[in-house]
This record gives sequence, C-alpha cells and structure tokens, in this order.
Amino acid sequence: MILQSLSVQGLTSSGGDGGNSSGASRALIKDRLKIFNLQFEELHQRQSQWTVPDSELRESLRLAVAEVLLPAYRSFIKRFGVLVENGKNPHKYIRYTAEDLDRMLGEFFEGKT
Repeated sequence: MILQSLSVQGLTSSGGDGGNSSGASRALIKDRLKIFNLQFEELHQRQSQWTVPDSELRESLRLAVAEVLLPAYRSFIKRFGVLVENGKNPHKYIRYTAEDLDRMLGEFFEGKT
C-alpha cells in the first residue's frame, strides 16, 4: 500500500545522520520518498482512467483518499523532509507539495485516457 512508504516505523538507523532527532537516515528517507513517488504516479495514472459517473460518489472517494493520504504526507515531509531538502537534488525526492497531491487527487475517477 502506498502509505506504507510513508510509515515512520522502521526508520531508525544505527548509522543515522548524527544530530537528527528522528534517528532516520537520509538514504532511507530518500528511498521511502522514491517509492512513494513511483507508487503515487502509478496510482494517479490508473485512477485517472477509471470513471465514476456519479459526481457525489466520485467526490466522496476523492475525499476519502485525501483525508488519509494528505495528513500522512504532510507529517512525513514535516518530520523528515529537512534530511532531503538539505542534500543534493531535493526535488528529485520531494516531487510534490501536499497541494500538488490534492490537485492530482482531483483528477481521480474522471475517465481520462
């Protein structure tokens, strides 16, 4: 599941980047973000092609996804983003803002090809 890549569990590292309170390593955070980006892009491509004709149901589905995904993403970026932002090529790993994700969720179930 896509949210597993944002899970905080298992992010402690014995090698760690000294001085960061989370104990998470920069390499592990980058890896988690890379996985999240790939999974979200695949999900976006697939779900944008699906069609939900009922506009109320379509909006309810989008909101249900957003209510779970966006807080988890914001929390992950707030807690661990600094490890990536201070490194090389931060945009390679943090490709999306929460607003980008929200906008992309708005394209779900539209039946786009």
